[in-house]
Parts: sequence; structure tokens; C-alpha cells
Amino acid sequence: MKAKLFIISLIIMASGLLVSCDHGLSEADLNSYIAAIKHYFPYSLAETFLFENKSLGQTWEANAYDYSHEGIYPFTSIQICKRESGSKCSGDRSASIIACMIEKDRAENLGYSEISTYLSQEGGHKEVYCLWRVSLLMSDSIFYTGEIRSYCSQEEVLTQLTDVITIPIQYYHKYGESVNDAPKDAYARIVREKGLTEFSIDGQTVWKRDLLR
Repeated sequence: MKAKLFIISLIIMASGLLVSCDHGLSEADLNSYIAAIKHYFPYSLAETFLFENKSLGQTWEANAYDYSHEGIYPFTSIQICKRESGSKCSGDRSASIIACMIEKDRAENLGYSEISTYLSQEGGHKEVYCLWRVSLLMSDSIFYTGEIRSYCSQEEVLTQLTDVITIPIQYYHKYGESVNDAPKDAYARIVREKGLTEFSIDGQTVWKRDLLR
């Protein structure tokens, strides 16, 4: 009987240690990350995105798109799955921010562009997964998509937020069709306090945002 009680007490102690040793990202940590990343998303629901490609003599105009229909722009989300007794949750936690834009006069059901940042940490792990992603839907119904993925410690998350984030555009595909490699040197550039300032989808000419609009 004593042996049985001893084993039960060990199990209880182990469960307690599992929770107490879970030094993952707290809600305060995630909120601080979102607050820092928001400086790269200085947008509102009234935002107009006008880009000009002087080499081609063309412009591309889009408006902020509230895809969540919650009146929040950019849209942010924080999720923490707590490790509790009897829970199937593994302690995962994540934070994300997304700004969608829809080309002027394009129907909602035909797709939209987006800029997003996603952070996550698996329960029991110290590393944080970071993802910056951009997907641009141009007038010819072609998506140009690129991303940056990395892993870092909790302490290094904020140090990765440099003044300029350049995302290589790696793929393109026509709406509903197969994916292809994007032209070499295609990119999207995001600047602190300005957001998406320019991009190149052909690796040669540049679309620059008119920040006065």
C-alpha cells in the first residue's frame, strides 16, 4: 500500500514539475512581440495602396481588406494552449498579424493580397519559429508569393526586427493553376513605420508605393 501511494505521489510531483518547468512564451511576451511587429504594419481600414512602376508606365492600386469582418486592421491573434492535467494540449502558443489588401474593383471571391507575420513555439521547446510572408495578387490574376522562415531563442525574437525586412518572392501561379518558380531577384520590401514600400515581381523593374496616398 505504501509503495502504491509512493508511486502516485511521484506521478503527481512529475506532473507539477512539467507545468512549473514550462517556461514558454507568456501572453505578455506574445503581446510585446505583436506590439513591436505592428510598426511594420502601420495601416488602417481606410488604407489605400498605390504602387507605380515607372519603367513599365503602370500603376497598381488596392484597398485595405477586412477579411475577418471584425473591423480590426491589421488583424492580430494570440493563442496559448495551456498544459493542464488531463488536457490533450501540448502547450503550443502562437501570435500572428496580417494585413490583407484587395485590388481596386476586384471581386472578393477572386482573391486578395496579404502581408503577414507568424510566431509560434511548440510546448516544451525553447525555440521560436518566425515566418514573414507576402502574397501579391496582381491585375493579371497571378499570385506572387515569398516568405522568410527562421528559428531563434525567445531572447532573439525582437533583435531580428531590423529596420528593413526584405522577403524574396519565390513562387508565382495564376489563380487556380500550378505553382512556378518566380524570376530571380524578385522581392518585397517592408520598412519599419512605413510597411510595404516596394516590390519587384520580374527581378528587373520595381513597383514603389506612393506614400502620399
